[in-house]
Amino acid sequence: MRIIVMADSHGAGSAVMKVVEKNIYTADLFIHLGDGEEDMLSVLLEYPNINLIQIKGNCDHGSASPVSQIIDTVPGPEYKTIKILAVHGHLQNVSHGTDELLLLAHENKCDIVLFGHTHCRCDRKEDGVLLINPGSCSVPRDGEPPSYACIDITEWGLITEIYDLPV
Repeated sequence: MRIIVMADSHGAGSAVMKVVEKNIYTADLFIHLGDGEEDMLSVLLEYPNINLIQIKGNCDHGSASPVSQIIDTVPGPEYKTIKILAVHGHLQNVSHGTDELLLLAHENKCDIVLFGHTHCRCDRKEDGVLLINPGSCSVPRDGEPPSYACIDITEWGLITEIYDLPV
């Protein structure tokens, strides 16, 4: 299973469209972690049949999207289902660290936590949980180019990578 994760597009629908078009034939699921719901709506007009999860961010005013979602994936390593928690991150105070994310992950028995909000890339394992922030696909704050993440879940293991968004 291939999951494409993006966040914090903040009105840059063209950046979101680039991510989708680059991965439309290989991705099983697209996840937008908030602050860009309007951008995703334009993608859905072009690709109404894509498998998409939209999380509500702090700038998605009036959104009916959930503020978090738990996703059970196809079997991964050793045929164990991988459980993913997707949040924007503002409600978990990610600007001040990952403690609340880790607590939520453990409470919900999640293997991976996806989060945005900081506009800074993160791909690391902490306290047994894989933490992934794809950065921002339009306005990064970490000195890196705009980016998105890819998660491949196979029976042999997890492969994660954060990609620069082509200009």
